[in-house]
Amino acid sequence: MWTLFIKLTSVLKAALINFARTHVYTMYKPIPEIISRDPNYNGISDTLNKFSAGLESAVDFGSNILDWDGGGRKGSDEQLPIMLMFRHFIELLDSISILIKHSSPDPAKLILRGALETYFGIEYLLEDDTHNRSMAFLVWHTRKNLKAYSRLDSTTQSGKQLTKTLEKDKVTGDLDFLDVPHLDKAIKNLESLIQRPEYADANKEYDKLIASGEKKPQWFRLFDGPKNVEQLADHLNLQSFYEILYRNYSGPTHGTDIIQGKISESVSNGVDIVQIRNPKDAQTVTTFALTLSIRIYRIFIEARIPERQDDHKKWYESIRKLYLQICGDTQFIIIK
Repeated sequence: MWTLFIKLTSVLKAALINFARTHVYTMYKPIPEIISRDPNYNGISDTLNKFSAGLESAVDFGSNILDWDGGGRKGSDEQLPIMLMFRHFIELLDSISILIKHSSPDPAKLILRGALETYFGIEYLLEDDTHNRSMAFLVWHTRKNLKAYSRLDSTTQSGKQLTKTLEKDKVTGDLDFLDVPHLDKAIKNLESLIQRPEYADANKEYDKLIASGEKKPQWFRLFDGPKNVEQLADHLNLQSFYEILYRNYSGPTHGTDIIQGKISESVSNGVDIVQIRNPKDAQTVTTFALTLSIRIYRIFIEARIPERQDDHKKWYESIRKLYLQICGDTQFIIIK
């Protein structure tokens, strides 16, 4: 079932090798006071490696869950949102482990926020009425793609409006972004997909919301669901995660949290800008990422592959000591 897509033509390989030989990547060395690439920055590489190892363990176990669930599972389209959303969670978790290992917890917060929203989605799908909620996601996703494709079609009204907008754009004015090959075929494929009988109920729900004035309903809004992520968290009784992670990390996500935690008082009573790759919040990010993975793995296994519950217990026991240390009161990284 799983396919690895790593193919590089001999021509492309030769081009990359030639590019590497003829281009200098280290023309300017990094300023250590601004960004340090020292693998043992402040003597904490061992600590960061342990944090990352815990996250990698979660990623590894998650890949097994995905294989147990999908390797022999056959079913209708409703299976896709669950499996692919779970895959997305694992991929985000893997990205966090890489960033933590390289002392980049601040960018990891953006990914952690996305992982939390994915966590909400998985738990909502598995909580109840899974068939309708899965079909709601598929209809929402298909409708969104159809709308995007319509904007890329220069013969439609939305396409003509986009063309005028891009003509005035100082970056894309000279580029033809609307020349999309096989666009008609892609639109027809999606339209035929969404007209299948199993999509009918979710289509009606979507149309009902649009008719009521909701211009861009979320997928979980269909079938009388929550209106937004905050209400979704409240529905799942996960308000603490929403307040601490989703709301608190909205600044880094939207590029507005550029001051808090980024400046400090200097020894001369001035202001210093904190170095990039500051590891200060690495432990906090790791704690939340591991907590989300432990919870969602348990929920997923109980709902989909209950015969694997002992595997979850064994895996948790293997990381329990490290997890409790990271989640405990001891601060392993202290920035002065």
